[in-house]
Formats: sequence, structure tokens, C-alpha cells
Amino acid sequence: MHHAPIVRLVAGETDLSRVLEGSAVSLKCQVTARPPPHDVWWVRLGSEPGKEETVVGRSRTLHFPSVKPAHSGDYTCKAASSEGEGSAVRPLHLLVHYRPVCSNPLTRPHPADPGGQPGVDLSCGVEARPQARSFRWLYNSTEGSFQIPSAKSLMSFMNYA
Repeated sequence: MHHAPIVRLVAGETDLSRVLEGSAVSLKCQVTARPPPHDVWWVRLGSEPGKEETVVGRSRTLHFPSVKPAHSGDYTCKAASSEGEGSAVRPLHLLVHYRPVCSNPLTRPHPADPGGQPGVDLSCGVEARPQARSFRWLYNSTEGSFQIPSAKSLMSFMNYA
């Protein structure tokens, strides 16, 4: 009996919700069809309904030798035969975890208190997955370095020369 492709996705042993940046990830597309499919391809779905799909591979296995945060998203496999086209019912969701990265560091002069010296406000937007819970600022100079206690993502330093 002839039928359109039936597609099933397999992530293997990998928990796709906790993949570490730099890890190798393979997604497998299992297709049952009569006659066999003449085309199999992987699609990254748009982040919002109605957004464009992007073809990211043309084989039964989609392999990422070293995943990056930009690879996070929903993936599905599609197959076509002379009997029609089929795709997986539910996409696989890849979520890449990565170390904290300081984005958009900013230094602004801080006005002096009456009779005091001016200071500086330092801020660092931190991107990480999972979200960063603690921060550490380190002061470096030619005379040495030390960690600043009670660090937050926005720090203000007054009367420091």
C-alpha cells in the first residue's frame, strides 16, 4: 500500500533542554514511506507564528559539531515522495546553555559629593543561560588586583582615585 511520508524525530540520548555550548548534537529524522521519499530536509521554525522557516539541512541527520547559543530554536524534519509530503507532528526544541558574557559594558562619570572626589558608575549587561545569579567585579592595576565585594551588575564607585 502506498502512502505519504510519516516522519518521526529522535534526539538520541541528548536532553535538548540542557545542551552546553560547544557540545556536539545530532537530530535524527525517521521516515516511513511507500514509495521511499525522494527528498528529506530539516527546517528551523520561525520564533513566532507566521515567521519564515529556514532550511538548515538536507539529510536524515542534522548534526551540529559545536552548538552555539544562536542554534537554539525549534527544528523539524520534512520528507517528500510521489505520494505527498509529511512532517513531524511536534518539533524538537534545542536550548543551548552558555557561560555569562558581559554585553554593552558602560562607564559613566558620577558627580562628586560636596567636598569629595568624583566617582564612576560601571554597568555590564550580562547574557547567560541559565540567567546569572551572582556577579564579580575585579579591579586591576599595575600595583595588583582585588575583587570588589558585594558585586551587582551595576556598580557605583565614589571617591576612588
